[in-house]
Amino acid sequence: MRACEDDISREKACDAECCSGRESPFQPKDDAVILSTKKRVGNKNEFRSFQVQWYDKFPWLHLCATRRSIFCFTCMSAISMNIIAGNTQVEASFTDKGFDNWKKALSAFQRHQQSDLHREVVFKKMQAGHGVDRLLEHHGSILHSTRRQMLLKQLDCLRFLLRQGLAIRGHKEIEENLRQLLMLVAIDNKDTRTWLDNKDYLSPVIVNEMIQLIGHSVLRDLLSDIREAGMFAIMADETSDLSNKEQLSICIRWVDSGFKIHEDLIGFVHVIHTDAETLSKAIKDVLIRCALPLSQCRGQGYDGAANMMGHLRGVAARIRQEEPAAIHVHCWAHCLNLCLQEASKSCHIIRDSLCLVSEIAKLIRASPKRSAVFLKLKDQVSPDAPGLRPLCPTRWTVRTGALLGILSNYDVLIDTMAQINDECHDEYGTRAKGLLNQLEKFHTLFGLKMCYLIFSTTEELSMLLQNKKTTLDEASRAAKVLARFLKHQREEATFAGFYQGVRDSCMRVVGAEPCLPRARAPPRRLDDGGPAHRYATPEDYYRHLYCEAIDSHR
Repeated sequence: MRACEDDISREKACDAECCSGRESPFQPKDDAVILSTKKRVGNKNEFRSFQVQWYDKFPWLHLCATRRSIFCFTCMSAISMNIIAGNTQVEASFTDKGFDNWKKALSAFQRHQQSDLHREVVFKKMQAGHGVDRLLEHHGSILHSTRRQMLLKQLDCLRFLLRQGLAIRGHKEIEENLRQLLMLVAIDNKDTRTWLDNKDYLSPVIVNEMIQLIGHSVLRDLLSDIREAGMFAIMADETSDLSNKEQLSICIRWVDSGFKIHEDLIGFVHVIHTDAETLSKAIKDVLIRCALPLSQCRGQGYDGAANMMGHLRGVAARIRQEEPAAIHVHCWAHCLNLCLQEASKSCHIIRDSLCLVSEIAKLIRASPKRSAVFLKLKDQVSPDAPGLRPLCPTRWTVRTGALLGILSNYDVLIDTMAQINDECHDEYGTRAKGLLNQLEKFHTLFGLKMCYLIFSTTEELSMLLQNKKTTLDEASRAAKVLARFLKHQREEATFAGFYQGVRDSCMRVVGAEPCLPRARAPPRRLDDGGPAHRYATPEDYYRHLYCEAIDSHR
């Protein structure tokens, strides 16, 4: 009786979610649904049920959870659409009654798939455009989604290279950093390998366009925050790049709602001339392009060149004619650099010591062989000491590292120069001999110590002045602290301690005592007939040099 009721229920149409209004076959994988299809095989105590892996081999399978049977979704939909010819034999077990003989399932599924009904339905659907359109649409959507993901991966790789300041391209196409990074990603993603083989978006023109779009996106977000802040200040400076083109760098200084100070680079502008009119027009053009009104400008920061801060026709004066509230402030760090440069050039002991540091660095660093000699001796004597560094040719406040490298390796440099003099029979051996003679003198060590004393303190002030969070009051107090420090160094007790320290170091390293220089007669045009000045002791002579260096940098 129960079997008859099941047969009747199978013949009735299913209005449940598994069959009503579906556009694709119902293929559940839940254990509860699969176990509901379990059925006894014959009179034996053996049960069989539907297998989930059959979905992969026969994608047209449709499982009705209500009737617990399998149907052919392709044939069922064809019958409902009336696209089957009248003389085609319909297989009722897959279209009407349902199939549940799991023991013979595979052979039955294979036989139905090869039947005339199933083939005709597939052919007519393809001919009518139902299958082709959907197949093409589905394939196109998958392709578009995959390519969109690959494009995003390429943009992520490109953004990483830009963030780290690395080159995008190389000497050869296969050596490009962008391609190598994508090849690294392709190890775990086969779609990236296809993307690399197609080379659709890897040409220099497209990559440059991507870089430009990324830059514009960053700039738009930055300018939006600056406009929201309201007021801003301009900082600009011109310099030439490696291609010998004059570039004007423009930065915006602004304060956000949390009172946090920002200094952001807007970009570089190529200028043909560096006169005040050209530079002022370039700055105003950048402000117009960035939608930053000049009326909201409250400050200007430039170097001390006449074309920038000329009080009549300079860039600062031209902008203040249009916006009087844009107060010009000479860059404090640049002021300190100029003052230190002029003071060092006027003091002979500081000037000569800096030249000596530069010559030593050039002699050793210019040759791998001489560098190897220095490093070998350094590892034996003072392996933890810092290495040699060249002097910065423009920034006079960034010289402490080079001076510290010489002073920390003073005894190593003496041995290095002696070895180079013995092994090299050319001009470099001669130069090493001359440097060795200078290093063995008290005067040289005294000058290097003086340079380090002055430049170490001024470098701290310079770093403070270059900090974007430094206020006017902090900068003023730091400058006064430096002035008081130099004034304290001018005292007799401080000089005595400095002189004794240098003397002890010189005796320990080279064993040389300070001595007076050879007395020179004054020029005839300055000689008034009186006796020439003579220092009583070497300490008096070096006190004069010490005070002269301190006074020139105060």
